[in-house]
Amino acid sequence: MANVLNTDRQIAVIAALAEGSSIRTIERMTGIHRDTIMRLGVKVGQGRTALREELHQVIQRMHGVHSTHVKSVPVKEGFKGKVIWDGIVEVFELHGHPEATHAYYPCLCMES
Repeated sequence: MANVLNTDRQIAVIAALAEGSSIRTIERMTGIHRDTIMRLGVKVGQGRTALREELHQVIQRMHGVHSTHVKSVPVKEGFKGKVIWDGIVEVFELHGHPEATHAYYPCLCMES
């Protein structure tokens, strides 16, 4: 049976990658081998690509227009000093929609 990182350790690695830490720095911080970190990064990247493709299809079905992915924006919403939502919003440009120019999809909610 292969060794599998538990969810907490995967989240720690992904968070460090998202913050711009180098793979070797993450290796030193976590004790997780750099090859494992790279494999996890590739897996997450492939998942994000698949999600974007699925969102393109949703936009096509719901709005009848083509779209272009513009960017992924980290968003942290607060209320009365507490974080109520911490995640990523995917931004798409809509081509040929009669009213809207962009579509926004909140996609990833992080545990706070």
